[in-house]
Amino acid sequence: MVIILLDIIYCNITIVIYSLNIFIIKVKSIKKEMINMSRNHRVLVPGARGGLQKLKTEASKELAENNITNPNDKQYNVGGQMVKDMIKKVEKNMK
Repeated sequence: MVIILLDIIYCNITIVIYSLNIFIIKVKSIKKEMINMSRNHRVLVPGARGGLQKLKTEASKELAENNITNPNDKQYNVGGQMVKDMIKKVEKNMK
């Protein structure tokens, strides 16, 4: 009876370990894919390049207009700093 229970427990532990290994492999794969996506700056639809540039320019100008700390800046670099500033603005408005 004890041996059967130990076998069942061993099988369950083996299944859990196998599942965790699969999960870890999937997470690593997703992480690798996200890193590759962040490094890839090509436009998937060639005709959309102008529209994307217009969107980035408009968003950059809008942020520069609302920027109180540096009113002399005409445009932001669109990217990580822009996102950080948007998050700060939302957090400030939530308080």
